[in-house]
Amino acid sequence: MNKKLGASLGGLVVVGLGVWLGGTAYSSYMFDEQLNAQIQRINAETPQLDLEAADVERGFFSSTGTLSARTKGESDQPPLTVTAPYTAHHGLLSTEVEGTLDAKTEGDTPYVFSTLLAGGDKARFHSTFSHLDQGATLTLDVPDLKADTGAQHMSLDGLSIEANLDQKQWHVDGSFGALGYRDFSGELTLGNTHFDATQEGRPAVMERRVNMTINDARLSAEQLMPVTVKTTQLASRLTHHDKMLDQTVQAELTDMSTAGQRLGNLTMNSSLSDVNADGWYGAKALLDQHPEWAQGDVDARALRDLTPSVLKALSSSPTWTLSTLRFEGPLFNKPITAEGTVDFDGNDVQSLPADALATDVGQRALLERVKGKLTLNNAPPIISLIVGAPDQSKLVFKLSDRTLYVNDREFTRLGD
Repeated sequence: MNKKLGASLGGLVVVGLGVWLGGTAYSSYMFDEQLNAQIQRINAETPQLDLEAADVERGFFSSTGTLSARTKGESDQPPLTVTAPYTAHHGLLSTEVEGTLDAKTEGDTPYVFSTLLAGGDKARFHSTFSHLDQGATLTLDVPDLKADTGAQHMSLDGLSIEANLDQKQWHVDGSFGALGYRDFSGELTLGNTHFDATQEGRPAVMERRVNMTINDARLSAEQLMPVTVKTTQLASRLTHHDKMLDQTVQAELTDMSTAGQRLGNLTMNSSLSDVNADGWYGAKALLDQHPEWAQGDVDARALRDLTPSVLKALSSSPTWTLSTLRFEGPLFNKPITAEGTVDFDGNDVQSLPADALATDVGQRALLERVKGKLTLNNAPPIISLIVGAPDQSKLVFKLSDRTLYVNDREFTRLGD
């Protein structure tokens, strides 16, 4: 009996050892396959980034290598390269990966984290690849960062990010304890902040949701009183379906104040619907290549380059809707509210000249296609004074044929 039991136990050990070795061998093989698949996916969905694995040494129980991500910089913005040497430990049907991360621009420039911002520390990451469901998780812990050039000061404390990826969706969850930025024009500080983002589906048919909660935000600038916001909640949803993009944005700011005076609370809900996706992404790609345009440095050449993509984005007759705008506080007897819509007639808009955005004639032709109506209730006196409407209880703004009307009275003509 004892011999039979011993033989059975020995057989189980052999089988268990075989399963473990086989599972480990499978993990070693699948880690390379899965890592390469994720790299190809990220490169395909993020054209401004080149991601690759280099110096790979494959082993049965562990593997090593270096992940390298390089941004595609412009002539006035050198590429940034992020390097992450890793060690992968292969287990039963899964692989644990750990390593460090740092970044630098090309040439003999110093590393961003270890040399410039983090006093010798690097960011650290830990990842798990599950080889049965082809999923992966990643945790990134960034050391406290600080930079001071005299003219500019920046600090970021306690940044931590966790990402989960599989074949159909990804989810990112992150937080930081404090962020501060100061220059000659003003100062911005944020307290404890949490953010998350989720994308389901692939780019052609997908939904992306982003949420952020900011505590104790403070903004000060020249010739402006400092403004503080106790809690800021932001949410957006972008959907791509039937070659169209729809986006909704929600914002809620509570306990706003300035110079010890409580201002109140602000709520806003808006949406942009029926935007041609190819045009949208074409314009976005150009803006990614020229970040100076987003900062207001837009000349005639930039407008000419953007025109084809913008016209295509508008060809599907998009609509912007302000469903809720509400501002209430002790400074006002009644809450200020607003709602309205703006429509663009995209019928045959791509027949306009390819430089329509860069010329006065083209801009007027585009403005003639815009129609809208906005109703503002309990307007502040300064707005009623500007538009010349003594009745503050209800202001109705209408836009048609480049003419803006306020309570059915012509106020101004756009583009003249």
